[in-house]
Amino acid sequence: MTEVISDVTDSTFELLQLLKDPENSLSDRQAAVNNHLRKFSRSKEKIEEFNKDLEWFNVSRSLTVREDFKGKVVVLDFFTYCCINCLHILPHLKQIEKEFSVEDGVIVVGVHSAKFDNEKDSTNLLSALQRYEINHPVVNDSDAAIWTGLGISCWPTVLILGPRAQPLFLVAGESFKDEMVLLTRSALSYFKSLGKALDGEIIEENADLFISDHSIPIAPSVHLLPPSQLLFPGKIACNGDLLAISDTGHHRILITTTKGALKLIIGGTSSGFVDGNAAEARFSSPQGVTFFGQNVIFVADTENHAIRKIDISEGGKVSTVAGIGIQGDDRIGGKKTSDQALNSPWDICFVKTSKVYDSKKENEEESSKGEVLLVAMAGGHQIWAYFLEDTVWWRGKEYTKGQCVAVAGSGAEENRNNAYPHAAAFAQPSGICYSPECIFIADSESSSIRRIWLSDGRVTAVVGGTVDPQMLFAFGDVDGKGRSVRLQHPMGVAFHRGNLYVADTYNHKVKVVHVDVDGGIKDASTKSLQNLPKEECTTVVGSGHPGDTLGGLKSAQFNEPGGLCVSADGLTIFVADTNNHCIKKIDLTKGVVEKVKLSCSETDSAITEDMSDDIDEIVLMNTEGGTLTIIPKLIMAEGLKLTEEAPQKINLIFPKNEKEGKWLSDSCNTLTRGSDGEILPLKTVIPPGQMNSQNTIKLKFNLYLCRENDACFAKTFLTNLLIVYKECAPVEQTVEIKQSL
Repeated sequence: MTEVISDVTDSTFELLQLLKDPENSLSDRQAAVNNHLRKFSRSKEKIEEFNKDLEWFNVSRSLTVREDFKGKVVVLDFFTYCCINCLHILPHLKQIEKEFSVEDGVIVVGVHSAKFDNEKDSTNLLSALQRYEINHPVVNDSDAAIWTGLGISCWPTVLILGPRAQPLFLVAGESFKDEMVLLTRSALSYFKSLGKALDGEIIEENADLFISDHSIPIAPSVHLLPPSQLLFPGKIACNGDLLAISDTGHHRILITTTKGALKLIIGGTSSGFVDGNAAEARFSSPQGVTFFGQNVIFVADTENHAIRKIDISEGGKVSTVAGIGIQGDDRIGGKKTSDQALNSPWDICFVKTSKVYDSKKENEEESSKGEVLLVAMAGGHQIWAYFLEDTVWWRGKEYTKGQCVAVAGSGAEENRNNAYPHAAAFAQPSGICYSPECIFIADSESSSIRRIWLSDGRVTAVVGGTVDPQMLFAFGDVDGKGRSVRLQHPMGVAFHRGNLYVADTYNHKVKVVHVDVDGGIKDASTKSLQNLPKEECTTVVGSGHPGDTLGGLKSAQFNEPGGLCVSADGLTIFVADTNNHCIKKIDLTKGVVEKVKLSCSETDSAITEDMSDDIDEIVLMNTEGGTLTIIPKLIMAEGLKLTEEAPQKINLIFPKNEKEGKWLSDSCNTLTRGSDGEILPLKTVIPPGQMNSQNTIKLKFNLYLCRENDACFAKTFLTNLLIVYKECAPVEQTVEIKQSL
C-alpha cells in the first residue's frame, strides 16, 4: 500500500501545482482533475481495515472500512491536536461537511495520530475535540498504526478515498486547503456521473464504484460538556485587583476582580467577527489578553486572525486594530491596522521601548519611549509587533503608528537561535511575556522556553529543546538546568522579579525558571551567545497527570493549563486551567492552590455588584426529579486537620418557593467519616421540575479545625449548587464538593 500512496502523493502534488497556476484555465484544471481520477479510480488497491480495538469518538460505534466507507468519498484527516497547521484546515473540513452530508456520499473522518504522549490519552483527545468543535468521526490512532501502515509523514495530511476505499488524492500540509475542497467535490461528482453512465448496463466489477446513500451513527461529543461558567479558558492577565480572562470556548472576554467578582462580559457565547459595544461584539476562540493602562485591554482573537481592543471606559467597546478576519500567510507585514492579515495570534504582551536601543547610536542612547504590543504569531511561527506610535526599533529601523510587522523569526518551524532576529526561527510560539531585559517565549512545538533580548533582538535558549534546530521531538518532564530540562508543549509564561513561571501544558504543571531579577541571565558575566550559564527549572505545582485536585502544592493538579499571570506583589499566580474550565490561584505564601469562584451570567454584560449567590457547581437533573448524592471533599492545607470529637456540620438549605416544587425542609447533618477517613456521602431527594428551570441548594459547612501547634478555630463557608432540569438527564446524580482549607 505504501507504494500506491507514494504514487498518489506524487501525482497529487503535480496536480496541485497545476491547479495553483493562474495561467491554466478553469476547464484545463477540471480536465486535469478528471484525468487524475480516471487513473486512480479503477485501482483495486484499497486501504486495510482498521484495528477493531481502536477507540472512536463522535459516533455510537466503531466504523469499518468494509461497511461504512463502502460507496463513499472518504476524507481522512491525519492530525494531532497540538498542531496549529492541523487547526487551520478545520474550517475547510467543516465546509465539506456543510456542503455534503453523509447521505450525499461524503464522510469526513479524523485520524488522530499524536505527536505528544499527552495527546495519546483518549480523555485528553475528547477534550480537544470538544474545544475545537470537531463533530465528525475521529479515531484515536494512539500507536500510529494507521499512520505507519499508509506511510503518512507529516501533519496535517488529508487522504481522500474513493467508493471502494482506494486512495485518490493525498494533500500534505495546509497550503492547499482550498484545493482539498475542490478535489472532494470533484471526486463525488465524478463517481456520481460514473454511476449514471453505467445505468442499465451495470458491470459487476464496477458496482463498488457507485455512491451509496447509507448513513452512519453520528453522535457528536460536544453534548457531553456540562453547563459551565467558563469553557476551555485559554489565557489570563492581571492588573491590580482586576483579571482579564479569555473564555475561549464561549468566544468572549470576562473582566473580574481577583476574588472572582464579575465586572464585565464582552462578546457572546457564539463566534463571530463584529466590533461594537460589549453585547454586540463577537470574537472567535480568543486567547491572549493584556492590559494597557487601567481602561484598555488588547486581545489575540485567534481564530479571527486579528488583534482586538477593548475600551473599559466606554463600557467594553470593541474595535479591531490589526487583522482582516481570515488567515493570512504574510511573513513580513508592514501594513497598517485592519489592512494587515495575521496568522493565528495566540498571545500578546507590551514591551517598553525605552529598553530597545538603536545600535547605530553611541552609548546605547534610548531610541524612543513608549510601548509596543508584541504578538506570538503561532500560525506563522514568528513574533510580530503592533506599533501604537512612531518607533525606532532594532538596528535603527523606523516604524510608524499603526504598523503591524514581523520582528523575529523567519517563518520556518524550527528551534533556531541567532544573533539576528529574522534569522532565528520559532515553532508555534504560544506564550509571551515581558521582563526589563528580554522577552520570554513559550515555544510550544519545540517544548522549550526562548529569549529575545530587548537590546538588539538576538534570540537565545533558556531551557528545554536541543542544539539541533530541526529537532522538535525533545519533550518530556524533567526538571534541571538548560537543555537538560524537558517540557511538553508549554503554552504560557509569566515573569516577576527573577521568577519565570511556565505553564507546562501537556505535563499539567506550573514550573519556574530562576533567572536574573531583570530577566537577564542569573550570575552571568557575559551575555554572548556562547557559554551561557544554565538556568534552573523546577516544578511549582502539578503531579504530571491531569486532575482537578485543590490544596497543597504537592497534591494539587491541573489539566492542560494554557496560560498564567502573576500578581504585582509576586505572591499569587493565576492559572487558566483550560480543561478543568476554571481559573485557579496558587497562593505562594500559604502554599495552596484554590479555585477562583466566579459569578457569571450567560447574558448580562453590565457591571455586577451583588456577589452573594455565586454558583459553585451545576447539576443536571431529570425533570421527573430524583436522588442527589453529595460527596464533600475537604482539602487540608499542610499541618491542618479536623478537630477530633468536635461536631462537624453541614446544613442543606432548600428553595422556599412552593411554585418551584415540593422541596424538603432544611436539614442539619453531621459529617461522618468512613473507615478510610473520607467523609461519607449525603443523599437528598430532588423534586420534579420544568424543563430548563433552575433552583439553588445552599450547603452551609460549620467546621472546627486545628493546626499542628494545637491552635483551633471555627470555619464556616457556603457552597451553592445550581439544579438545572433536563429531560435527558439521569434521575440519580452525584456531585463532589471540593473545598480547600
